[in-house]
Amino acid sequence: MMSGHNPSFFSVQSFLRPGTVVVVLLCLVPLFAGVAGLILPALGYYPALGFDAFSTTALLNVWEPLFQWPGLSQSIWLSLFTGLTSAFLALVITLTVLSLLWGGRFWNWVTLYIAPALALPHVAFAIGLSFLIAPSGWLVRAIAPLTGWHEPPFWLTVNDPKGWSLILMLLIKSVPFLLLMSVGILHQLQPQRQLMMAQSLGYDRIQAWWKVLVPQLYRQLKLPLFAVLVYGITVVDAALVIGPQLPAPLAVLVLRWFQNPDLSFRLLASAGAIVLLIVTLAGLLFWFAVERLLAPLARMVWLNGRKQVRHPVLWLAFSTLPVLALLSIGANLVLLIWSFAGRWRFPDILPSVTTIQYWQHHASLLQEPLLLAMQLGLASSLTAVVASLVMLEYQNQRGRYWPLLLPCIALLIPQMTLFAGLPMVGELLFGAGVDQYPFLLVSFGHLLMVFPYVYLGLHGAFTSFDHRYQTVALTFGSSWSRAWWQVKWPMLKPAIVSAWAVGFSVSVVQYLPTLLLGAGRVLTVTTEAVAIGAGYDRRLAAIYGLTQALLPLLGFLFARFINRKKAWQG
Repeated sequence: MMSGHNPSFFSVQSFLRPGTVVVVLLCLVPLFAGVAGLILPALGYYPALGFDAFSTTALLNVWEPLFQWPGLSQSIWLSLFTGLTSAFLALVITLTVLSLLWGGRFWNWVTLYIAPALALPHVAFAIGLSFLIAPSGWLVRAIAPLTGWHEPPFWLTVNDPKGWSLILMLLIKSVPFLLLMSVGILHQLQPQRQLMMAQSLGYDRIQAWWKVLVPQLYRQLKLPLFAVLVYGITVVDAALVIGPQLPAPLAVLVLRWFQNPDLSFRLLASAGAIVLLIVTLAGLLFWFAVERLLAPLARMVWLNGRKQVRHPVLWLAFSTLPVLALLSIGANLVLLIWSFAGRWRFPDILPSVTTIQYWQHHASLLQEPLLLAMQLGLASSLTAVVASLVMLEYQNQRGRYWPLLLPCIALLIPQMTLFAGLPMVGELLFGAGVDQYPFLLVSFGHLLMVFPYVYLGLHGAFTSFDHRYQTVALTFGSSWSRAWWQVKWPMLKPAIVSAWAVGFSVSVVQYLPTLLLGAGRVLTVTTEAVAIGAGYDRRLAAIYGLTQALLPLLGFLFARFINRKKAWQG
């Protein structure tokens, strides 16, 4: 091919290789460094606190208090229960919705639901959902005239000890994410052709879906599904707002130890973060074990040849989607109403007095956290887009794409385990001066979490791109760089802009990287929203929740505008 003799090609290739090496190192080195930075304190070694030698006594002084901590086993159980339950229910609902609606006249309604559901951050949604399902919330107010209630009932629907309110929040946020990931996978599977072949053998459409497409889809959906599972086990920000408190999930408990003013708790927190990593791995292994146990039964169902089977269970699972969508819409509406509420007594369905004074009072206080969140989002998302393009283009030049696990491994590591250990490693390697640049540290932490999502968003577009267009440009004498910018870039631009919007929104909602790496010196709208959302001032919580949702919404609207503009120009 002509590209083989083009000097421009070699210059670009020589840049792609070292660039990819740097990206891979950025993906892997912080993971090992973060875990190492926790193992040392967990073994009783923390020179900054005077623990500068390994000993059996130091080891026992760390782990004995951990295992004797009241409610530790309940915290571990809560983390596993909420994560596994929400991930399983989200998978069932996602597969059911796809099997019943994909390609039908109602599928457009599902796609309209995905974007706004993903745009609202977890913390903002948790605040809105708590306002909706609380004993004095909007749902209870709606039925109060029928029941005759004049005071809120004594129900524990928010921060319940079993974690059901947290599971509901995770479920509502996980289903749109899995639907979005499934859409990209299905475009590669060409479902219509396979469905037609299965239906020609006498299977109805739903049976064809579950016997032919679901096994293929599930195999490729595992990475996003495991990301959902890990997030459910290790969630902190939303759990502080809507999750159990006494006992709290393990990740929340470990964060409280890290924030304890008694510095000796750092050793206990490090050991707890190691336990959190073990619990997360245990959750993944449990999922694998159940999968192996159910595999023979699933093969029997897929290969039994039965036709014309009724599907009442599927329709029951599908009926949950409208409920989840209504709860999502209701949470957004009640968040907006509470931000303008002056006086809102129970059981009034709407405030008797509305005011903008809370917005006016806090507008100036919101400017700096909002600006910082935007700067962090732009820095991390743009860097992630460039890094993803370099990495994918290098794999494209080699003619082989790597497994998604390598660039996305950060999604399978608890954030608490990753970011709690990095500051200590930084101090050991670079001294105390590393803390003088909190914005750079937090930007790097955001980049670690943003990169996997941007890479996932671009991977499908790269693997499905028809490279013959670029080859034709090269045969006409264009340099490799010119062919890339004038042929490949315009065709991939919608996917690149959309991936940037996803990365920007992921950066805005980062809580633990900002809190742990910034050490309280980088205050974004997300850290403020969590701190206020866990309090009792509903108006203030609504204002900060809506403000946090503003930046991701603007990012998605910008991406939509750019892509629409390209379509109009085309």
